[in-house]
Amino acid sequence: ANDGVANGAASAPPPFARVGSVAPGGPAAAAGLQPEDRLLRFGHVDASNHDGLRALALLTRRSEGGTIPLLVLRGASPLELTLSPRHWEGQGLLGCLLHPV
Repeated sequence: ANDGVANGAASAPPPFARVGSVAPGGPAAAAGLQPEDRLLRFGHVDASNHDGLRALALLTRRSEGGTIPLLVLRGASPLELTLSPRHWEGQGLLGCLLHPV
């Protein structure tokens, strides 16, 4: 009974992090991330292997200057975004606060 379920939503992993705040002008803002978005997948990192978000931090550092495909849940809708971690005028390589869920 998948009536009304968005394509791919049934196979989407559970969320493992929530976006707390997004700094204007940072990589996360450029990717389209918004506060309260929930991360379903961050590159190869998901709820099964994020290791207290440490795997996400490691992938971010390894991907500096490149791109990371994201799958986020905004409300009830899964969205695919592309994040480009880089040094910018703010802190870190992402420009957002993430909280484990």
